[in-house]
Amino acid sequence: MSNDKQLSACEFRELEEDELIHVDCLEHVYPDGTSSLHNVCFSLFKGEIVVICGANGAGKSTLVEHLNGLVKPKVGRLVVLGQEVTQKTGVITEVGLVFQDSDSQVFAPTVLDDVMFGPLNKGFTADAARLAAISALERIGAAHLTNRIPYYLSRGEKRLVAIAGVLAMNPEVIVADEPTSDLDPFHSRQIESVLFELKTDSRISIVIATHDMDLAARIADRIYVIAEGQVIATGTPRDIFYNKSVLARANLNEPTAVRLYKRLCQGGSASDFKPVKEHDLVKLLEGVIGKAEP
Repeated sequence: MSNDKQLSACEFRELEEDELIHVDCLEHVYPDGTSSLHNVCFSLFKGEIVVICGANGAGKSTLVEHLNGLVKPKVGRLVVLGQEVTQKTGVITEVGLVFQDSDSQVFAPTVLDDVMFGPLNKGFTADAARLAAISALERIGAAHLTNRIPYYLSRGEKRLVAIAGVLAMNPEVIVADEPTSDLDPFHSRQIESVLFELKTDSRISIVIATHDMDLAARIADRIYVIAEGQVIATGTPRDIFYNKSVLARANLNEPTAVRLYKRLCQGGSASDFKPVKEHDLVKLLEGVIGKAEP
């Protein structure tokens, strides 16, 4: 469903119950005068995964950098965990930001030192920071990396360490910018699994910025589509991925399951149930094949 009407007449909204991040009419302009965000509205609620989808340069990274106060809003309203973010607000450590470039986030002599860095800066004692770091690495299945030197880690391993670094600070929200970009299939699946388990097992709310539509289809509870610095649509994965005009405007492809299903529909196999995930498509095909067997 499109929110073009909202964008043309942006108004501040009341905070809703369980709303952890609340963005109203956010605008951002780069120092050279280029507008990167315009009248952006966004919400994250407790216990959900929200995916921000958009092509390269659409404004995804700029938006997510606002969500923990790393970048401050000059125009618009940003409320994070009940705190209004202003130019004087510091970085909100309860919202952990995992950067797309892990090399800018993983830099200490050892992995343990790196994961301890955040808790130490947050005021933990050395012993408490060590315990938090070890616990975070264990929770994401990366304890075997504890004494490794970050320089020699693979891209996927560095991304895990970056996630552990924010997890060690006990965040309520984790924001990940292109968390599976440039990763091999094994580490992409591992990162996806870790983020999903942090939501389901630890009740951490997740924001993911990506142009990987298959990832978005598998993991998102809600989706925001951003194009040219504006949110052009928001809704469930099924709302978004069966809206051809929205995907075209944002220069995004359909997820694999949606594309294959539409090809099947051309052969007369349409169903009222519209699959978004590959698993859903397989179940649908199993039912169709079962009915066709003599």
